[in-house]
Amino acid sequence: MKIIFFGTPEFALTALEKLSASRYRPILVVTRPDSPQGRGLKLKPTPVKKKAQELGIPVLTPQWLNDPPFLDELRARDPDLFVVVAFPILPPEVLSIPKIGSLNIHPSLLPRYRGSAPVERAIMAGEKVTGVSIFLLTEKVDQGPILIQREVPIDDQETAGELKNRLAWVGADLLLDLLPQLEKGEITPLKQTSENASWAPKIKETDCLINWHESAESIKNLIRALNPAPGAFTFRTVKGQKIRVKIWKASVIDKVIPPGRVEVNEEDIYVGCGKGSLKVEVLQVEGKKPLTASTFLKGNRIEPGETWG
Repeated sequence: MKIIFFGTPEFALTALEKLSASRYRPILVVTRPDSPQGRGLKLKPTPVKKKAQELGIPVLTPQWLNDPPFLDELRARDPDLFVVVAFPILPPEVLSIPKIGSLNIHPSLLPRYRGSAPVERAIMAGEKVTGVSIFLLTEKVDQGPILIQREVPIDDQETAGELKNRLAWVGADLLLDLLPQLEKGEITPLKQTSENASWAPKIKETDCLINWHESAESIKNLIRALNPAPGAFTFRTVKGQKIRVKIWKASVIDKVIPPGRVEVNEEDIYVGCGKGSLKVEVLQVEGKKPLTASTFLKGNRIEPGETWG
């Protein structure tokens, strides 16, 4: 079976590596063009491009997915299947090329959490279970027929980064379980319904601002969901200047403090919430490195009655 792999970020690497080590090694990898990064804005390859080059797999980096030369290159490979992991929406011209179709590894139990941020949105919502769905791509985003699914529990302290890593492994294993059955025509796709469907839109900056009037549990979930990026943040005012502070780790405590009010001792920082309070464990002032609460307090004074938000 001739497979072309589409992917860009680190989440796609596990599936690419496992495919490459199997009899389903991709004949080609498609990823996004190199992009400027860092202070010098030097062009850097995507994680998928870098890995494909290490594995010795040819790579295409089209600027536009409907460019005729790119489409001709795909057709010339005469592919049976496209495997898509964390990649932009494929236009109809691309979807029509492979004989079997195009499948996608999506980190949720579809039709729940369709969209670009399913892991973050699931954690933000306080979900205890998520999963991986492999489904056939159609022109409707994340609404194609499901080929296989697997449930995965979410740990109470797990961050989005940690959960994504686990789901990447689950998805890769599920893919290798699926491909032999798909090759033999033994899989019957299951049509998705709108019942229980929900969306997981891209994370915006407004999603990252902490509202201290929400419950401590909800805020803790927000912090977990936005770790390692882009980070949940609040503001503290120092000498009349608002300073952005990201909170990377916190735990819920049974302590009554007015919402946003900060209380400290020599090593700990507590912030009141609408219900309960948070013990802030790791935080980062904008432009500085992340610090534990005890280290932060050695170099920063919290004024009596100080309120964040």
